[in-house]
Amino acid sequence: MPRVTIETALPMERATSRALMDNVMDAIVEVLGLHTDDRTISFVAHEPDLFRMKPPYEIFIEIALFSGRGKATKRLLYHTILERLHEKHDIDVAKVMILLNEQPRENWALCGGIPGDEIDLGYRISI
Repeated sequence: MPRVTIETALPMERATSRALMDNVMDAIVEVLGLHTDDRTISFVAHEPDLFRMKPPYEIFIEIALFSGRGKATKRLLYHTILERLHEKHDIDVAKVMILLNEQPRENWALCGGIPGDEIDLGYRISI
């Protein structure tokens, strides 16, 4: 049940932005073993003078998710996302920063306000 935000000031056509969103989410769903419809993602295209990152970074991807994944899973997630962005969009992976914002399940209110740790998600978190 990750919440993903992609931010950039790079000029992109709408179709490219949508494809980028799909490719990032496909990688997350695959690596984390989520349901294929578990997709909450936004793309924020900033005005160039209203979004700055330390060079060489141009794209920022933040993934808010339940805590519990191991380092090997996180490394695979980073690799898979960057590989897809490079292969499908010819993005220089050195220009992409990824941040995992891990939260305890009880910090998420789901299904009408039920804490996330009280809900059967249908997939494993500790991978």
